[in-house]
Amino acid sequence: MTGRVDNDVESRVLRRTPRSRLPETARGEYQGLAAAGSATAETVSPLIMTSLLIDGGQPGWLVLGTVFLLAGLGIVQAAKWSLRRPARLD
Repeated sequence: MTGRVDNDVESRVLRRTPRSRLPETARGEYQGLAAAGSATAETVSPLIMTSLLIDGGQPGWLVLGTVFLLAGLGIVQAAKWSLRRPARLD
């Protein structure tokens, strides 16, 4: 059931993406990449969290907080870069 909901959400997001940013012929590739990323995160995250937070103690929490901070800053920069790119008219 969870996979179906995730696919429905991904499909709705991809349909709202401007055509200039998402070529019609690459829709399946984008969905496949999103699904692969989710599967990888679900597989690897328990090991990372256990290693950092339980075995690492307070320094592990600091490392995790730093990773989240850097990821957030990276997303902001990626969004700004995307908005500066000229739209392609295919």
